[in-house]
This record gives sequence, C-alpha cells and structure tokens, in this order.
Amino acid sequence: MDVVAERFLELRTSNGAVAVVVKLGRPELDDSGENWKCPYEVWFGDSCRSMAMHGADAMQALQLSIASLDGEL
Repeated sequence: MDVVAERFLELRTSNGAVAVVVKLGRPELDDSGENWKCPYEVWFGDSCRSMAMHGADAMQALQLSIASLDGEL
C-alpha cells in the first residue's frame, strides 16, 4: 500500500494505553481495471485491520475510505 496519509492516536483505558495508527493508501484501479479501490489500515497495538473501499473513480473510493474510518475508530 502506498500510504498518502497517516495519523497516530492513543486509546486510553483503565488498564493503560494502546497505540492506534491509521494509514490511508493511494487510490488504485481494482482487479477489474474499471473501478477504483482505496485501501486503509487501522492498527490497535500489534493488531491490524486492513480494508479497501471501492468506487466508480478514485475520488469516490477515497471519500468512502475516509468516511469508513469514522466507523472503524
């Protein structure tokens, strides 16, 4: 994934703190060659959740990935 944006956060609980890292990738054509996808990763400590949102063009895929991060966090 070609990372174009990254944010470092900290999740604080009564048991301590966990580092949270969010990485947003550059939109790219998907395997069909007709649609776009924009990958992203959310790291909670050593655990990673990787996803990609798909769109009709690069802008839509990027917007959907950013909107999806609200729910992920």
